[in-house]
Amino acid sequence: MKEGRMFGILKKRTIQSLKIKSILRGSEENVRKKVRIVVIDDDPMRNIFQSLKSWGYDSASFLPIITDVRDVEQADIVVIDIKDVGAKLEEFSKNKREGLAVVDIIKAQYPMKKVLVYSAAMAEYENDVTVRKVADGYFHRDDEPVTICKKLNKAISEMFDPVCIWSVIRARLEKASISQKDIEIAESQYVKLVESKRDLTAENLTGKTWRKLLPLVEDVLTVVKICCALAV
Repeated sequence: MKEGRMFGILKKRTIQSLKIKSILRGSEENVRKKVRIVVIDDDPMRNIFQSLKSWGYDSASFLPIITDVRDVEQADIVVIDIKDVGAKLEEFSKNKREGLAVVDIIKAQYPMKKVLVYSAAMAEYENDVTVRKVADGYFHRDDEPVTICKKLNKAISEMFDPVCIWSVIRARLEKASISQKDIEIAESQYVKLVESKRDLTAENLTGKTWRKLLPLVEDVLTVVKICCALAV
């Protein structure tokens, strides 16, 4: 039976109906130890890098400034001081807002990366629509460790959230002008795969529609596979 006809007969699955909140298999503690967090702060005397190491994020590392988006290519989560660190990159961004310019560039190049911002003057930005739009989270530099850890753990959880992953995939398909029908078929099959609790990999997304779409999102699925390996 042709895929389109099967899609019409079988009950359509949508991301809204998905009950599974995480595709994580394994230990969250292992993820915290292995997740690659890069802290970007122009002043090493005030950065939170050492604090993260003492809080159990063993694979955290530090950069004083970012001059090329590829500086964070290997990171899973990027934590950025919102002040000053974007000086070398701002000329390439439409957003002339220091650290927020860096967030713009990183998210455009690596949509699956989680990017959090912080500052000693975070109160100035808390109601800023731009911060909420471009960053995955924010905190005050002097927040209590438990508060900062909650923000980081939320970002880690979103790395394994099938709804968050689908939102990145859908945005990529829409940007490529894929038809609404094909997106709906892809969504239904994506949800079915997640519900089956099989690994969310390119090999497991089968059918005519996904064979056509995979080249557009294969990099996203590669990131998912790498992240899932952190739990082992």
